[in-house]
Parts: sequence; C-alpha cells; structure tokens
Amino acid sequence: MKEKITRLTKGMPLFEKTASFLKEKRYAVLYGLLYGAASFLFGRAELLFETSPLGLAFVCAAREGIPFAAAGAVISAFVLGGDKTVTYLSGLIVSLGFRYALSFFLHRDRSSVYRLNDGLAPRIASSAAGALTVSAVRIIYGGFRYYDLLAGAFFILCSCGAVYAYSCFTDKENRDTQKYEAGLAAVIFSVVLSLKGLSVLSVSLSAFAASLLTLAAARRGGALRGVVAGFLCGAAVDITLCPLYGTVGFICGLLSPLSAYIGVLFSVIAGLFVGLQTGGFETLTSNLPEAASAAAVVLFGEYFGRRHKHRLVTVSRRVVHKRRRHERFAASDVALYEPVHRPPGGHVGERLVHRTPLRPGRGKAQRAVKDLRVRVLDADAVLPRALAADPAHRTLQDEELLEDQPPPRQLQCAVVGGEVDVFVGVARL
Repeated sequence: MKEKITRLTKGMPLFEKTASFLKEKRYAVLYGLLYGAASFLFGRAELLFETSPLGLAFVCAAREGIPFAAAGAVISAFVLGGDKTVTYLSGLIVSLGFRYALSFFLHRDRSSVYRLNDGLAPRIASSAAGALTVSAVRIIYGGFRYYDLLAGAFFILCSCGAVYAYSCFTDKENRDTQKYEAGLAAVIFSVVLSLKGLSVLSVSLSAFAASLLTLAAARRGGALRGVVAGFLCGAAVDITLCPLYGTVGFICGLLSPLSAYIGVLFSVIAGLFVGLQTGGFETLTSNLPEAASAAAVVLFGEYFGRRHKHRLVTVSRRVVHKRRRHERFAASDVALYEPVHRPPGGHVGERLVHRTPLRPGRGKAQRAVKDLRVRVLDADAVLPRALAADPAHRTLQDEELLEDQPPPRQLQCAVVGGEVDVFVGVARL
C-alpha cells in the first residue's frame, strides 16, 4: 500500500514538498496545532463586561506557532458572531502587524513568520495596541456608553496581564521555575473557563476538566498545589464550588503518597460531601458524574499508562540542581569542572626547599621518610640495610635500637611518631 501511494504521488512535486516539510517540521507543526487550539478555546472565554481578551493575549504571548495561534483566534472571532467578530478581528490585525513590524525591525536576523524572538515588553505593547483598538471600535459601535468605556479599560488591563502570565508558561527559559508554575496556573484557569457551557452526554466539560486538572495537580505536586488548582478551577466553573474542588485537591495531595486509589477515591468522596454541605443535594448530583469520570481517567492513566514508572520528582532545590547538571546527567555522574593544574615546573623548587637532599652513599630516591603510617615489615630483610644507610650515626643507632631489646623477630610493627632519617619500614607517602 505504501509503495502504491509513493508511485501515485511521485509525479506531484507539491505533494512531495509538503510531505518532506511535515516530516522535518513535525514537532513545530504539532506545537502550532496545540497553540491554535488553545487560542481558539481562550478566545471564546467570556469575562466581565462581556469581554473576551484571553485569545488575543495568548496570540501575543506565543513565540512560536504564531500563524496557527492567529488562525485559532480568527476562528473563535467568527464563532462569537455579531459585532464581536469585527472588533476582535480588527484588534488581532493591529496587534499582529505591530508585533511583526517591531520584531523584524529589532531582530531581523532572529525572526521568521513562524517564530519571533521578541522580549516581554514588545509582546505586552502589541497586546495593548490590539486591546486599545478593540475598545475603541466597541465604544464607537456602542454609542459612547460608560459601560463600554469600563469594558475597554478592563479589556486592556486584562489583556496585558494575561500576556505576562501566558509568557511565563510558553517561554522555555522559565521551565522549572516559579514563573512557570504561575503561568501553568493561568493556563489551567483559562482552559476550565473556556469550556464553560459545553457538555457531552449531559456531562459538563468545564466541571470534568476542573476535577481532572485538580486531581492531576494534586497527584503531581502535592497538597499545596492541589489546593491552589482546586480553588482556581472552582472559580472558573462557579465561585460557590471553590470549597468542593479545594477539598478534593487537598485530600488527594495528602493521601496520594499512600496509594493512588486511596488518594483519588477519598478526595472525591470528601469533596462531594463538602459540596453537599455547602450547596445541598443539587450540588452533589450535578457534580457526581464529572467527578467520577475524572477519577476514573486519573486512575487509568496512573496504572495503565506507559509512563506509570517514571523518574522521581525533585521536591526541594530542583532549580539549584538543574544548574549543576549537564545533558540530563547529575552532577555526581559527570565532571562538570575542569581540573586545575599547577604551573609546570613549580614543584621542582618546592622539592628543593622542603625535601632533604641526598647524602653521600645513598642511592636515588632514598630520602627521609615523613609519615605516620607504617605497615608490617620483614625486620630481617629491612633492618640491616637501614642501619647501614648512614655511617655517621650507625653506632648511635645500633645502641638506641638494640640495647635492652629482645632478639629481632621475623615480623615487627613499628609506629613512627615524627620525622626519622632512616627506613624502619616500608612507608606509604
């Protein structure tokens, strides 16, 4: 079948170029599709004053896959319909034009249509320009009402803040830092908020995503991150559900080290019980299917996923350890620092000053021994040669070593407490 397709497409240069491009840039295309889906979802998320600034902010925050993100934002603008289509398209065109013009003017050698290497300030400025355009068009269409004026001010402030939050997540230099976690929290809130109002088989996608992301954050990050994710997801779904999802995240993160089953099941039961106490039986019945399905998905991925036996998660000082590792190897496995050698020939002068010079009658390398560690030695083989090493002190040494001493045994151990001039054993320097 593959050969047949190859024969059919052999005479199509456009198809061959497209296939080769997709093969070489498959990861870039994958990232672009993900960015496009995110901008489409964020573009339909509605905030205060009937504004939707998150899609425009995500397009301005992304550094790569910008055409895909812009396409997703355009589709979301058409989905909104009405006057919003015109206002958001005008703001998107202004922000993209401003950003591309500024990037090619400042970083022409490092910029392309797919990727822009601009900093945070140009991205926030382009978002502010687009948000200002959207606000101006809305005020003109609305007849200069105070409501539209407040909506425009909120749109500008929220768009600039969202660009900063999303850039903490999309920029690769922020990985394994607290900025990345803040950006991830903003993305979680935006995903749950953008799914609000959608349902499949009477199951709310927003509540399902809230339960799933809360359990996943608690399983991966512990009780504290579970609580934060739970309150963010609860605020995105309904502000009254913050205690429910916060309890789920806290209990799951607290009991997860014991077992995945215990952590997930007990957290869902505790969260539904809190929902019953705060919102009544209606809250329990409306959130039970979503919580149960999310728990099933988490447990299935925990025990049947391909990476259920993954690496250990670094809890403390992971930022410091990241700087010390090299190519995914720990610092203890790789010599990260080059050896420091002394200047060549520097040891010669040191040996001449601090070492005892050779005496008459000695051979090469027979210098005085300065060490405290002496091994067990053969006295019969070493002592006679050592006593004859220095004729000037031979008599004194014979008297010191042999007077009032028993006959030398075959093996003898001597401990040297200071500097000696003769060999009394095989010393280790």
